[in-house]
Amino acid sequence: MLGKVVFFLNKMMLLLPQPLYNFFQSKLTYFHFYQNINSNPSVTTQKHILISYITNPLENDKSKLTGHTNNNECLAIIKTFIDLGYAIDLVHCLDKSHNSIIKQKKYNIIFGFGEPFYSASKNNYTAVKIVYLTELHPEFSLKMELERLKYFHDRHKKSASLKRSGKFIRTRDVDIADYAILMGNEYTSKITKFSQDRLYTIKPTGLMNPDYIFKPRDLNQSRKNFIWFGSYGAIHKGLDILIDVFKLLPEYNLFICGLDRREKNLFKLNYKNIHDLGFINIKSKEFICLMDSCSYVILPSCSEGMATAVLTCMNHGLIPIVTRECGIDLLDWGFYLDDYHIGFLREKIIECANYDIELLEKQHKQIFNYSREQFNLQRYSQDFEQIIVNILSKEEIIT
Repeated sequence: MLGKVVFFLNKMMLLLPQPLYNFFQSKLTYFHFYQNINSNPSVTTQKHILISYITNPLENDKSKLTGHTNNNECLAIIKTFIDLGYAIDLVHCLDKSHNSIIKQKKYNIIFGFGEPFYSASKNNYTAVKIVYLTELHPEFSLKMELERLKYFHDRHKKSASLKRSGKFIRTRDVDIADYAILMGNEYTSKITKFSQDRLYTIKPTGLMNPDYIFKPRDLNQSRKNFIWFGSYGAIHKGLDILIDVFKLLPEYNLFICGLDRREKNLFKLNYKNIHDLGFINIKSKEFICLMDSCSYVILPSCSEGMATAVLTCMNHGLIPIVTRECGIDLLDWGFYLDDYHIGFLREKIIECANYDIELLEKQHKQIFNYSREQFNLQRYSQDFEQIIVNILSKEEIIT
């Protein structure tokens, strides 16, 4: 009976406007506050850090941490500070329920973003404050998302609300920080409002299906197949524009993965060449089949850190078609979207769908090899540790 009540409440919440949904969700969510990880009672001078990020990796079996790259990255962050000898408090970035405790604690380092990050930073003036920018500056993101919402309204005369901008990282988090670690590249670092000599960039990871084996595709068919691999904030990530483009191009296919069910009512998806696949398990055979049947992952997003969903597809050989705001460096392969309007995207998709077969085959293999080398957990862990050691050496507080 209780299960049916919870299901009904969750279903009803989906009908609420986004601000009300966020409010009630925050009230219904219980957050854990993990204190004194790696605490050594025999070391009276042990330094302490607050990590305000996600707590999911400590609450689930590792085999279930397959939905997002940030789970393993969070574990790598924790391990880095354990290896450096720090006692760690871990809190969820959206948690406001433990603020009274956090405000009373003394930290040497405060890392992450969100309400706990800001509260601890205000009450630990001498602490080293490192904001972790998993997306671009909040002001830039807000401006760009509002622009996309207007473009959507101009075309469809429907209003949609902000989904991503300002939900996790706020301007005050950036302003109060001493250093910033940006998930991105040189291009996105230049549009990030932070002192460049205190800003570090890092490449995140992409997910990998352990059973995936790279093999040649049927390129005559696969070059006509495109994947939008996203999550909530579909307009922010350009899905609405792609739907409007592909309904004009019935000979090409758009596969949609990860569209939030709360946003489905914004779009008309009843086209034979537009396929809403819902959530796809990265470790499934269905995912492997999808990767092998497509040539392109396309993401006309207005603002990312570095789009890990695209990296996941690249880890399986797909060719990226992305805006520069996705934070991904394209070498001798892939395509940048320097315009997000329908006319430009239509021409770019036609170009890609008719791309030279021999060049396409070469690029698939190049991307697979490059991505597996660059966007893996070992490289991320090494780079993160190096950045932290560099920051703390400047502050002379490594241990």
